[in-house]
Amino acid sequence: MRDNPEISDGDDWHMGLPDSVVLDLRNSFAYPDQLPYFQLTPMRRPTLEKKVNQLKEAGVVLMIGTDSGIPMKFYIQSTWNELDVWVNEFGFDPIYTIKAATY
Repeated sequence: MRDNPEISDGDDWHMGLPDSVVLDLRNSFAYPDQLPYFQLTPMRRPTLEKKVNQLKEAGVVLMIGTDSGIPMKFYIQSTWNELDVWVNEFGFDPIYTIKAATY
């Protein structure tokens, strides 16, 4: 969402939340690069990718799981974001990724 903030234009991520909470969340989107999480993530990415690939190569059954507690990743989008990372950033086969999401 940091790179594609238009995701927040829809209303699916805030259904049922009070307007005051939605406003507070929208205001927090103004400077996402200042959040500590987004300052650490670029440093962690190479290690994470290496570890995930090592597990896959070792034959570990990997499964998709959400990270809804990550800043700016809403529960309704988390699974789709993870699928995208596996295929488009880690280079996993789409069918392998779909299987991991549907075990």
